[in-house]
Amino acid sequence: FIQNPDSFYLLLEHLNEGIIVHNDETQILYANRATLSILKTLSTTLIGKSLSDFYPLFSSTQVDTNEPIEICLVSGRTQWIQINSVLKSNETQTCTIIFSDVTDQKNAVEKATLFESAVESIDVGITLADPNLPDTPLIYANPSFLEKTGYLKEEVIGRNCRFLQGDSRDQRARETIRNAIHEHTSTQTELLNYTKSGEPFYNFLTLSPLYLDNELRYFVGVQHDITAIKLQEEKLKEQTLYIQTIIDAQENIIIATNGLRIMYANKALLNFFGYPALEPFIEDSTCICNRFIPDEHFFHLGKVAPDELWVNTLMRIDEKNRIVIMESGEEITHYFKATVIPFNGSHYIVSFQDVSATLLKEEILISKAYHDPLTQAYNRQYFHEYIAKWRRKNTKYPTIGLILLDLDNFKSINDTYGHLKGDEVLISTANSINSATRTNDPVIRWGGEEFIVLLELESPEALFRIAETIRATIAKTPIEEVGVVTSSIGITLMDKSEPLESALKRADDALYHAKKEGKNRVEGEFYHE
Repeated sequence: FIQNPDSFYLLLEHLNEGIIVHNDETQILYANRATLSILKTLSTTLIGKSLSDFYPLFSSTQVDTNEPIEICLVSGRTQWIQINSVLKSNETQTCTIIFSDVTDQKNAVEKATLFESAVESIDVGITLADPNLPDTPLIYANPSFLEKTGYLKEEVIGRNCRFLQGDSRDQRARETIRNAIHEHTSTQTELLNYTKSGEPFYNFLTLSPLYLDNELRYFVGVQHDITAIKLQEEKLKEQTLYIQTIIDAQENIIIATNGLRIMYANKALLNFFGYPALEPFIEDSTCICNRFIPDEHFFHLGKVAPDELWVNTLMRIDEKNRIVIMESGEEITHYFKATVIPFNGSHYIVSFQDVSATLLKEEILISKAYHDPLTQAYNRQYFHEYIAKWRRKNTKYPTIGLILLDLDNFKSINDTYGHLKGDEVLISTANSINSATRTNDPVIRWGGEEFIVLLELESPEALFRIAETIRATIAKTPIEEVGVVTSSIGITLMDKSEPLESALKRADDALYHAKKEGKNRVEGEFYHE
């Protein structure tokens, strides 16, 4: 294992799955970065120690790849892992365990089971209707709904819920429900309904759309018998408690505020920040806005004018900029989309929807779109967008430096050592260029064995020095089997008014001259009026 190429080791270090290698005595020989992250430990704590001493059920001699394993971390926290594969080598007398952290999945299943039990046992009617089927029929009704209405399950499933209205149907309520279903919005309305035996009861219906993967799948109906409330005004507190329950069931953090102080928050806020009640949270943070982490790319208090409330700023700015960063009680950073609804003149309802997963997917897609998959250098698409942005913005220098680099005798390397070795040379070259340039100088794989480096400067001498450093760095980085690899470099400067094609041609002509003069050298060609 130790004799494997560096590139393979680098691959292991960037896997999301944990990798542990131990010998026949379960002495740990290797643990990758994902292992340390999953087990919340350090390399020095694991390497050389016996795996069975730390995690007895994790030993490869006892492992079961079909069931998740519960382990106790050093911190005392419980973690669930799934063994994906166990690879034993008789030749090296080692065993490789490949595993994943399935704690979130395990917790999700438990929460789903708990939620199902809660819905089944709650004393209000809960129904699910499918708006994708004709007439939006019921596909689920909990025991409380059936008990109150007196119907059997098979008598309600497949029917529109309007059958509870009997002959005296409230046209206003029907219109409210019809509009909510048509517009895919939530609504609340009071209905006069009838049980199977004809007994009337007042039903306070809350109808809410349920989205899965951004697609409307169901409408959740919550039927609460408010007959007593209608007859006795003192029962209105039950309605308040019911609404509180509904809000607390939301995944979004929801607060009521005057812009300076929190007056109400649902359980999602307490769960996220790790507080037992709202009062201790307010003692630490009067306003949730104090929890916004400053970041130039997202909304925070630094972007609010001195004479303006943060909620008013949020409503005023573009919707795509209403993203805030907050850290949970477990010190995990999350990204939230904030929605502000003003009410009662000087008060606001603010909902924070966790969009961390969505932003992560977007970041990954953008990275893939702009990077060469082999060398991880930028690609031509990024190059052209960078040049266009450079032309538009105000910059310190009126020119930009172009370094066009071509590896010498690369075809011979491919022909002699194969394309895999050629790929290794390209990766090493990209790394060498990055190490010889500044972090904000984009390195582009132009095609084949050609690379371009963009540098914002105006001095040909400075550009030559950097290009020479790149050339020397590549030449001083031998490749196993291949040996020393050299490069020829052409450099030029381009101003903002010059066509890109002209600058590229000068750089290419300079590169050709470097090749002609013996390779492994830097040549420049610059624009002269």
